[in-house]
Amino acid sequence: PFRLKSLVHSATITTAPSLVLTMVRYRAVPKPQRISFLLLLLLAAMFNGLCMLENFLVPKGMQRSVSVARWAANAADLDLNQELTGKVLKVGKFGATIDLGLDLPGFLKTMDICEDEIVHAKDKLSVGQEVQVFVKRVKLASKIKNEVMVTMLKMTGKPVSDFSVGDVIEGKVDNTSNSAVFVDIGAYLPVYLPKNEVGEKTDLKARYQRGQYIKVKISSIDKMEIYGTLAK
Repeated sequence: PFRLKSLVHSATITTAPSLVLTMVRYRAVPKPQRISFLLLLLLAAMFNGLCMLENFLVPKGMQRSVSVARWAANAADLDLNQELTGKVLKVGKFGATIDLGLDLPGFLKTMDICEDEIVHAKDKLSVGQEVQVFVKRVKLASKIKNEVMVTMLKMTGKPVSDFSVGDVIEGKVDNTSNSAVFVDIGAYLPVYLPKNEVGEKTDLKARYQRGQYIKVKISSIDKMEIYGTLAK
């Protein structure tokens, strides 16, 4: 009935004084409807309580991210090179934290902001700025922090689905760290060649220079990473 809906609506926006008024109105509801009304009133009170708890526990600047994440897609469902719209939450020397409306924050490295070399992310970005980004990687089992790595640079190359386990490809060294060599094979992302596949005692940075050509064999593939070994 219309009267019942009206009373429930007043209950969902109530304060303590108006709650008293709602209970007075309750007496005017016919007895057969009182149980249903009490259940709806209880649900409305629980909803208000949860909203008040969220406002109390969540920092003011983070409320949008939390509320959006509750309804948005899971980061694990993202695809490589998927385009997203985000908003800059924080800017640091090495990059910016991006609100993507997901259950994980996004992180945009300084080198992935533009083609030009910049020293600090704040040279191009500011808090509150809306940005278009592409998914580079989703870190779900990181020992440091789970996050979505993104770039503002359009990713070029072939999709991961164009490659298969067992493929032997000559690629070019794109980057080298103390623990792995990253080899460009013309895909969206380079092949990850871990140190244990090269030699534990090998000085990777000394042995592999950027631009050097080497042959790799694809050992495994997932939608966010291509793993490889040195081809014999």
